[in-house]
Amino acid sequence: MASFNGCKRYGNFGQYRRRFFSLGPAMIASCAMQVKKDAIYLVSEIKKGIESQAPGGVPFIPLADSTKKRKGSSKALIDTQAMMGAVTHVPVRPITEFIGLLRTQMHKAKDGKTMSMANLGLIHEQPYYKASGKGLKRIPARSFIGPVAKKEMPGIIERFKAAAAAPVNVP
Repeated sequence: MASFNGCKRYGNFGQYRRRFFSLGPAMIASCAMQVKKDAIYLVSEIKKGIESQAPGGVPFIPLADSTKKRKGSSKALIDTQAMMGAVTHVPVRPITEFIGLLRTQMHKAKDGKTMSMANLGLIHEQPYYKASGKGLKRIPARSFIGPVAKKEMPGIIERFKAAAAAPVNVP
């Protein structure tokens, strides 16, 4: 298992990388184009999932009554549309796209405190424990990236295989 900027990879990626880049520029260009298309598609699906409150078909755990009252809404993650607006994709190297929330994007809470959107996304992606007057309060996960990635991965793999089998012309 290898790691890149905190993202885990499984398998012998050095071997896969060498084999892939030996395929030639036409196949590499075809695959790079497909990876970018899928990155754009995943960002769209993540945003749709937040809007529908069921990313990847997995419904969010309902908000607590106290949270609904404080927010004035029963929808998770869309008080100001900031979370949806922050979901993005960025090319990081050939045939590799980052999909998620950038550390450089900041979110300003109603209480005036700021935090990176990446940290805010992590709080929602997994269960979070917050200190309160009564000890630790557990905030349930409302994962919005993981379920979409899990649902869409079989299609992404098939499209990548097809792109590698039908290269585009490269001058």
